[in-house]
Amino acid sequence: MDKSWLPSKKLVLSFGVMAIMLLGVFFVSKIGKNNDNYFENKDLVVSDLLRNKIIEKDTDGDGLMD
Repeated sequence: MDKSWLPSKKLVLSFGVMAIMLLGVFFVSKIGKNNDNYFENKDLVVSDLLRNKIIEKDTDGDGLMD
C-alpha cells in the first residue's frame, strides 16, 4: 500500500506541539484576565470602605459626624 500521500511523522508532531502551545497561551491569557477583574473589584471594595470611614468619622467626639 502506497502511503506517500501521508505527511511525515515529524510534521504531524510539530503541528501537534504548536497546537498544544497555542492552547496553553490561550488559557493562560484567560486566567490572567480573570485575575485582573478580581483585583479591580477588590480595589473598588477597599475604596468604598475607606470612603465610608472618612464620611462616618467623628474626630471631635460630639456624636456628630465631620
